[in-house]
Amino acid sequence: MDQVFAPFTPEQVEALNKYQKSGAFHPFTCGISSLPVRSYKPNPNCEKSNNGEGILIATAEGWICPCGNYKQNWAHAFMADEKLHPPTLDDMLKKQIQNKSNRTMAVIVGRFQTHALTPAHAALITYAQIKYEKTLVVIGQHKSQPTQRNPLSFEFRKKLIEGARTADMEIDQVMDCKDDLQWSLDLDN
Repeated sequence: MDQVFAPFTPEQVEALNKYQKSGAFHPFTCGISSLPVRSYKPNPNCEKSNNGEGILIATAEGWICPCGNYKQNWAHAFMADEKLHPPTLDDMLKKQIQNKSNRTMAVIVGRFQTHALTPAHAALITYAQIKYEKTLVVIGQHKSQPTQRNPLSFEFRKKLIEGARTADMEIDQVMDCKDDLQWSLDLDN
C-alpha cells in the first residue's frame, strides 16, 4: 500500500483530518500503549485525548497525539487525497434515499429488550431505511412492566430506536396477547 510522508501539504493535512473524523474506518491512534498492537481498546497511557482513544491529528510536520507523547510521520496515500476517501455510511444513506422511487414501506417487528441497539438491530434498521421510502418499527409491548423478561418500557425502547433514525421512520407498539391470530390482527391494524 502506498504511503506519503511528512512534511504534509496543507491539502494533505486537511484531507487527513477529514479522514480521521469520517468514521469510515478506525482512525490512526496514539502508539504509546501497553496494549497489543491490534487492540482498539482505549489507551490507558493517553490521558489527554478523547477518553483515552488518542486519535491522531495531522499537521504539516506529521501526525501528533493530543497527549504530546506520540508522533508519526507517514499515512496511507489514499488518506491524504480526499478524492480517494471511501464514502461514509451517512453519504451512502443520503445517496440511496435520494435515489428511491415508488418503494413500499418496511415493517420491522421486535421486542428490542436491550439497553443498547445490537449491531444486528442497527443493521436491520439501516437496511430498511436505505431500501424503502418509509420504515415502521413496531415494538412488542408486554402488558405488565417491568418483568425480568421484559424490563424496559416502551418509551425507553422508542428513544433507543429513534437514535438510529436517518430517514422517514415511524415507531409504534403492539400489545402482547396469548392468541397468535389476535396478535397478528392487532399488528395488521
